[in-house]
Amino acid sequence: MTGAVVPFDPHRRRRTSRRPQPATPPGLTFGAAMNSWTLALQARGRSDRTIGEYVATIEIFTAWLDANDLPDDVEAATAEHIRRFLTHENGRAYNKDNVRKTTQPATAAKHFRNLRALFNWLVKEGERTTPSPVHSEDQPDAPKKHRAALTDEQMSALLATCKKRTFENLRDEAILRLLVDSGPRRSGIAGIRHTPDDDATNDLYLARYRIRIVLKGGDEHLIPIGKKTALAIDRYIRARARHPAAEEPWLWLGQRGRLTGSGIYQMVRERGAMIGVPGLHPHRFRRKSVTEYLNAGGNPIDAMYNFGWKSMAMVDEYTRETARERAAEAHARLSPGDRY
Repeated sequence: MTGAVVPFDPHRRRRTSRRPQPATPPGLTFGAAMNSWTLALQARGRSDRTIGEYVATIEIFTAWLDANDLPDDVEAATAEHIRRFLTHENGRAYNKDNVRKTTQPATAAKHFRNLRALFNWLVKEGERTTPSPVHSEDQPDAPKKHRAALTDEQMSALLATCKKRTFENLRDEAILRLLVDSGPRRSGIAGIRHTPDDDATNDLYLARYRIRIVLKGGDEHLIPIGKKTALAIDRYIRARARHPAAEEPWLWLGQRGRLTGSGIYQMVRERGAMIGVPGLHPHRFRRKSVTEYLNAGGNPIDAMYNFGWKSMAMVDEYTRETARERAAEAHARLSPGDRY
């Protein structure tokens, strides 16, 4: 018996077998990923405080995953998971004891930034084989808070607390002037070295009105300083020569040796309390510094380079409150309508 012949039809689609796609192999747990990422962050010079904020975000995220029966797996996380988590964080969050508490949109925005940094690192390291699930369009809108700069009266009062010529007052005046002059972070100030006999490690160039500091990311940067700041540092250095720990390489000395970033923070708080500004911290001087620079006619691009920033966004971040006033004053000087 001869079988039926099926004529060839080129338009007929060939049937293919539907084989199940292999599942994505399991990846690191978020706890294991955080341990490795911590080592990488420490190698890049990130502060303990910054690393602690990253750890807190990952702990809150993994608690949320567990509460929603989702896998604790960096490969399994999806954009939908991230969106749901951020929506959840806009209303409520878990603390370290897995107890729910209220939170703010700014907290969700911080978690977004921290998760984005983690997943970018995972992709770069090859620990996640698919693109990051943290998408820029999902970034929460955090309302901007008004952060007032120090007033001229407050700055003058702070310097007045250092009027008496003691070692601590000479040191603190120099630090306060450096803070308001160039706005460096306290970690950068604490890391300044005074080794005049070793050009490779010495960070002071007072004759050139420059000081070398280490920025947040570990880059070195020469910050410019004014004449009064250079004079105050020079006065302190002469007093420092008589200090028992004068052989220390670190510029700033306390009663027991090096003055750390924590010591600088505490000094600023104490000086602030003296003039009725409780909770004063070094970072507020940065806002004062760049605002005064621009108010005096400084160029925003020059400000970006002087303060060691890598984008104009940071200039805007620190001067947003006074930008409208400066713009109005500039218009009064340059009014197009006044030309006719």
